[in-house]
Amino acid sequence: MLGSLMTERRIETGIEINAPPSRVWTLLTDFARMPAWNPFIKSISGRLMQGARLSVYIVPPGKSGMRFKPTVLSVRPERELRWLGHLLFAAARTIDALCAAIGQLRTAFTQNECANYFRNAGYALT
Repeated sequence: MLGSLMTERRIETGIEINAPPSRVWTLLTDFARMPAWNPFIKSISGRLMQGARLSVYIVPPGKSGMRFKPTVLSVRPERELRWLGHLLFAAARTIDALCAAIGQLRTAFTQNECANYFRNAGYALT
């Protein structure tokens, strides 16, 4: 009951990218190449479809690696990728990756996730 009364804190970042949404989507969903640009994720595999389970291995800086198996909540090509995973027993991790076209050659990319994940992974939130 107490958990339902607590406000969920979210961490959100965003950037405008000089590329069309199709290019951003291709990079975001190329799991084999993701570790080249996202050093936090060492490997990710699975089918990119709603309801599928992914296998994600992450290594936070200065921490031990962890594997989790999130469920894909939404896949809208060139627009949205959402998954829900659990870290240990306590933390749900919802990742929302959103792409919005700005004209034909720019993309606004926004990523947000639940701050509880980072707290349970041992990071201090300020």
